[in-house]
Amino acid sequence: VHITFFSQGSEPKLVDKIDAPATISDNPVHDPKKTAKTKVPRGGGASPAPTQASPTSVAGPIRFVRSQHRPGVGADMSYSDYSADGDPARNLRSYRGINAMCWQDGLPLGLLSWSDANLFRYFELSCDALFAKGRLLSNINSMVDRMHASTGGNYSNAILTEAVRVHASYAAFVQRLGQSFETEITKAKGVLQKVGEVPFNHDNRPRFNTKEDKFWGLTIAINDTWAYDVDVANYEPNPDGSYSAVLNVTIYDHFGLDEPDLDISIFDNFKPYGMVGLFRAWFVLQHIRGFRPFVTTVAISHPVSGRFQ
Repeated sequence: VHITFFSQGSEPKLVDKIDAPATISDNPVHDPKKTAKTKVPRGGGASPAPTQASPTSVAGPIRFVRSQHRPGVGADMSYSDYSADGDPARNLRSYRGINAMCWQDGLPLGLLSWSDANLFRYFELSCDALFAKGRLLSNINSMVDRMHASTGGNYSNAILTEAVRVHASYAAFVQRLGQSFETEITKAKGVLQKVGEVPFNHDNRPRFNTKEDKFWGLTIAINDTWAYDVDVANYEPNPDGSYSAVLNVTIYDHFGLDEPDLDISIFDNFKPYGMVGLFRAWFVLQHIRGFRPFVTTVAISHPVSGRFQ
């Protein structure tokens, strides 16, 4: 399977380019004019055998892959659900009970005594100093500003999309999708309407946590992929058994934390983030002060071509 990429304002080339996000639909699009019909003869008698569906063009989009996780659904999207020491009567959990560092944050001059403005200032300065550089620095500042506005919803950024597009992990993900589509369209003898949604191994999702990612700002922005949708659009089968189409890929992550992100237990999936003041300040802003997390969305279109016979 051959995968090419479009960029706004340029012709198709054999390199990755960003395209505008596609409209997403959960329902297959069918053209009633192109649906085969079988006539039943008058007066009874045996019905003729159903005609074999033939490959036809489909504008779509038609959902091809859908992750089990869904965007916006997860513990890291909760907020205003903790207090310093917890309050069962109000269904609030204890922040100081998470780990020893969180307990110390409740001491005089600790993070819990800081104003919202100082916490956000610390959040942004720490990101700038430790976790983002270059072009992605402006992206993480925009993400912190989005959280400060507490509007929730979906966030996208062209610089972030470009960084994802050129990442090796994302490229491998798209390559597997292209191979999977060619396998399925071959089984369906070129008839896209017979493909439907197919399973995809979630372990093959894109991840952005290399040393370079952590330094330049991709890990703090996304780190992992929580969910993804893949749609097929502009499908064109050809008489010689070849095809062309566009895979509209959308990946999602949550710009939010949950309690396991602060876990520093050496006996259970140790993570260092709970020892870093930045992440504890982030957690306090989200879960105690009530600033809303949001869904980070990256949408890229990938023209593909191959053969179904």
